[in-house]
Amino acid sequence: MSEYPPAGDIPRGVPAAAAPASAAREWSLEGEGDLVVEPAGDGRMLTDDQFLLAYLREHDAACPACGYNLRMLGAPRCPECGRGLRLGLSLAFPPLAGWLAVAIPVLLSAGVGLLLALMLAAHGELPTERGAFMAATTYFWLTIPGAALVVVLRRPIMRAGAAVKAALSVTAAVLAVAAMVLLLKRF
Repeated sequence: MSEYPPAGDIPRGVPAAAAPASAAREWSLEGEGDLVVEPAGDGRMLTDDQFLLAYLREHDAACPACGYNLRMLGAPRCPECGRGLRLGLSLAFPPLAGWLAVAIPVLLSAGVGLLLALMLAAHGELPTERGAFMAATTYFWLTIPGAALVVVLRRPIMRAGAAVKAALSVTAAVLAVAAMVLLLKRF
């Protein structure tokens, strides 16, 4: 298994000759094979674009925008869609807390909606009265496709800013509690 250089061993933009001796060793990235990266022999560091192109010479990777295979790419631009590419990092396991704060109230509400739908199917009618009970029942039924939407839109929700996730989660929780209160007032 390869060893990564410790963070901070090679400051960005510092020539390899000026980097600490520990940074001059070979290192590689894990993947479908190892890409060995060495500081350039003439004291220059590989730029992000050079590193990206070196990686893509030996690995298959899809363009994030159009899905085109970028193997053997000659420039940091997708030849299919023309969008620029850059080297970046992402978390292997992104934090789910923001998405869960949105998903839990919506999924629980969808569960109540399914329960109400099963009661309707089994008994042919719900104990209804117009007004608040029907509004709550309608909300719970509408959250069934809403729950599917929250699951399908997991990534965009996770990528949204903290303020957006907070607004979505507070809105979902307030609506779920209000609808549950209206529903329980009937019983």
